[in-house]
Amino acid sequence: MFAVANICRKVSQQVAVLKHMRNILPYDIRNNIYMSFIVPHFDYCAQTWHFCNKASAEKLEKVNERAVRFVFRDKRTPYEELLSVLGRKTLLEQRLQKIICAV
Repeated sequence: MFAVANICRKVSQQVAVLKHMRNILPYDIRNNIYMSFIVPHFDYCAQTWHFCNKASAEKLEKVNERAVRFVFRDKRTPYEELLSVLGRKTLLEQRLQKIICAV
């Protein structure tokens, strides 16, 4: 699906650029960058690409995981645990919640 590939490409490019500065930026700044520049890509019209194929949904989740791991500089802690520290849920859970609330 074109929209999913586009989102993954944009977020991957942003994370790649930010990883070059990971040792310079403190946690608060990394968290603000994630919430300001990366999360909106996943939140905007997420209900429309909810019904994409499984591979695309997994690709989105992996890109988000890379971004979350950038924020914490942590490669070992489970992804869901890192999300809970940020006060977020997995992308699938967020989309389902939006769909249920819209009904």
